[in-house]
Amino acid sequence: MKYLIFALCFIGIILFKKDSEAQQAPCEKYYDKTMRSFVYTSVDEMPEYPGGYGNFSSFFATRVKYDTSNSETLQGKVTLVFIVDTLGNVRNAGIYKKLAKDNSRLEKEYLSVLTKTLKWKPGRCNGKKVPVRFIAPFLINLQK
Repeated sequence: MKYLIFALCFIGIILFKKDSEAQQAPCEKYYDKTMRSFVYTSVDEMPEYPGGYGNFSSFFATRVKYDTSNSETLQGKVTLVFIVDTLGNVRNAGIYKKLAKDNSRLEKEYLSVLTKTLKWKPGRCNGKKVPVRFIAPFLINLQK
């Protein structure tokens, strides 16, 4: 009888563990050769800039220098893509779907400002800190 109770408890623990594992959604990731590790694109907790995305946008608004000498208006979109590592540092920054050699002066300015940002709160997958790919679009509409 003792063995039967022990076996039922053991089976119950195994089933409970499998059920709790099934509830945790797998985080999406890919292998990044430059980081030499997996980088996540979808996680339970996304990386967070100190003070939120509003502070992140304000940081750029106060530091990016726009050159409007050649035109009356400056409009467009700059989409930064970067990795927030497990320590909260920004790494492998670039412009979304663009090679570095094709970046405009404005895009280079945004990348320069990105290197001066504060440390982020790292992203988490299943409670563990993981490197996360982050995409941040900026809309520009300046007039003289």
